[in-house]
Amino acid sequence: LEATWRREQGNGIVFLGLDYLDQEPAAKAYLAEFDITYPNGPDLQSAAARRYGIKGVPETFFIDGEGNIQEIVIGPIVSESRMDELLNKIRP
Repeated sequence: LEATWRREQGNGIVFLGLDYLDQEPAAKAYLAEFDITYPNGPDLQSAAARRYGIKGVPETFFIDGEGNIQEIVIGPIVSESRMDELLNKIRP
């Protein structure tokens, strides 16, 4: 995701990471270790996980500009072509 974020920032697509079940020190260490620069924050009391029905980690939601979920991917997205296909569903 980080490489895609660096490539796409400024193109109208927002990335937001949620730290699900992580304590703040562990979450910050992970972000630093992997040089993750897109915005991240805690999922306080797992509110987002409940609202969106999280089934696995990692889980990526592709939400369009109207707030509609266009795609949910459980597990890592390893193919750049697959990522581009998913991003095309939400591009402005």
